[in-house]
Amino acid sequence: MPHIYLEASENLAECVNAQRILQELCSLLAIYETIDSASIKAYFHKREVWVTGEGATPGYVHCQLAILQGRSLEFRQLIVKEFASLLRRAFAQSIGNGLARVTVELREMDPQTYVK
Repeated sequence: MPHIYLEASENLAECVNAQRILQELCSLLAIYETIDSASIKAYFHKREVWVTGEGATPGYVHCQLAILQGRSLEFRQLIVKEFASLLRRAFAQSIGNGLARVTVELREMDPQTYVK
């Protein structure tokens, strides 16, 4: 805990920077005193097959962050906004070229059913 799942469609040039982007996300999350940086795990998956709806950008960036329950709504909203901002900077070229949009989702894990 926490887990960062980052995925992007393979048509985005910035995918080659996935390792650096994951490190930046980990570093950002680690600044919060309620987060144990040694427990952060981050993963990247480049999607080779995807479909977006009519009128959507032809590619995407999606990040899911899973943390244990118990943090305030304000704290969770702050993290989501900061992750989105970092990802918009990291994928700025693709976003600027109309190839992708960024979405971020935070899920809370139940500490009674999460084993470490």
